[in-house]
Amino acid sequence: MQDSHVSIYRNVLSITLTGILSLVFLDGCAHRVSSTSAKVKPGEEIVNLQSRAQAPGQFSAYGKVYQYSRLVNPVRREILTQFIADPGAGQLLYAETVKTGRDLYYRNCVHCHGDLLDGAGLVSLGQTPSPPDFHGDTGIGTLTEPYLFWRISTGGPGLPTTHNPWNSMMPVGQELLQEDEIWQVIVFLYDRVGVVPGDWNNKINEAALALHNESQLAKSGFTGMELYQDHCSVCHGETGAGDGPAAQFLYPAPRDFTIGLFKYKTSDFEIQQPMDADLFHTIKFGLPRTAMPAWQSVLNDDEVRKLVGIVKHLDFVGTWAPEDAEDEEFDEEGLFKGQSISVETEQAAVDRVPFSFESVVKGRNHFEINCTPCHGDEGIRQKRNCATTGAQGSGRGT
Repeated sequence: MQDSHVSIYRNVLSITLTGILSLVFLDGCAHRVSSTSAKVKPGEEIVNLQSRAQAPGQFSAYGKVYQYSRLVNPVRREILTQFIADPGAGQLLYAETVKTGRDLYYRNCVHCHGDLLDGAGLVSLGQTPSPPDFHGDTGIGTLTEPYLFWRISTGGPGLPTTHNPWNSMMPVGQELLQEDEIWQVIVFLYDRVGVVPGDWNNKINEAALALHNESQLAKSGFTGMELYQDHCSVCHGETGAGDGPAAQFLYPAPRDFTIGLFKYKTSDFEIQQPMDADLFHTIKFGLPRTAMPAWQSVLNDDEVRKLVGIVKHLDFVGTWAPEDAEDEEFDEEGLFKGQSISVETEQAAVDRVPFSFESVVKGRNHFEINCTPCHGDEGIRQKRNCATTGAQGSGRGT
């Protein structure tokens, strides 16, 4: 009977945690950026899309009553007004807003909606309905900003009575974020997916498309460091120390690149550095059962190779520096400025124990004695009470 109570408690706790971590279950309408696509403006709705709730004429949030058909994103309006008056200043304000919205998303939404905004977050499994994929024909390109604001700010309880009991595990956003913060998250979502929401004002629409084109053009020429700051720093930190805005919510913790220690490598045991191919593989294909996503759907191979170089550049303990490197080849912070070591070929195994039943038994005995305190009896989990676990110790860091 006690086990039954424990099981029920765990199920309730799991559902509650999922609800807290989830922020956005988005439905509504907007338009894709295309010369041939019709503009979808606030108040318009696209019908016959799966799990789409009809927006109300008005709704309450933050102690106010919003008229849905008159609602616009004030944060985006400010950006576009600035962009019309001064394109450079508008671009800067837009970039800052996207970064702020990104950080808020990773603190509140990523666990359900995922790094890639594909609805495949770490706690998305088991949710019915599952978190939506913001890409594709029924994604964020078919949503308006007022619809998103309504869904985020009022959450599951804000759905029409026809959706009761809750047809969404999304919590009430107004209890978690300030009003402007929700609008900032919305700006980030549209930017990351690459679409532009419509507006009643044609001048604003033209400015929004121009700003979008400028932003996409800039991204197409990103350097390795710019790619890192845009996609990686939110978890791994701006300097690679594993201390990004999302890091405190992730377990295992993001890898700290500054000390040059890596868990996943195929180079010889005696060689500290992983092969370049190891870093490339981790970035492109991700690490299952961790928060490290597969970036192959977002970044091309050349961009991934740029990130490999940045990961090595962020090390300040000389891991990637040649042994004969001179002091002047390091900057004031200890970062190596010269040509980094490149481990290109897999090393032949030395004195590898041949496979046999006896060797497996011995290995199992060694594992039980030395490894189970952190990795568990079956090697499928990490224990937080491991005395040897440090910032990059056993069972920690992806």
